[in-house]
Amino acid sequence: MYYSRERILLCNVCKREYTSFHFEARPGLKVYVCKDCLDSARSNFIWICLNCGNSYQRAKELIMGRIYDYGIKEASFLYENRIIQGIEVCIHCNPELILGYADKRRECAL
Repeated sequence: MYYSRERILLCNVCKREYTSFHFEARPGLKVYVCKDCLDSARSNFIWICLNCGNSYQRAKELIMGRIYDYGIKEASFLYENRIIQGIEVCIHCNPELILGYADKRRECAL
């Protein structure tokens, strides 16, 4: 996480507060996160769509309760660390791709 004196922009997660804290999701693409959203990442997973800018938050307990892989479920760093992850597309900007992926995963599971 970096602090910049030059730029203060709107938080990409909540879109309510202005902040200078940011990280670089990929070269040249900075994601700004305010202190409240950063604190909320302790108990929530946060995903930010790098295509349209929408953000999604889900409780860590809820997500970890749905995971069946024992190795991932027991990884303590998922509970202890703040995780804000960039995703390439989301259900709002490309629903066909997401639904197609979900259908393929369902077919593989059967």
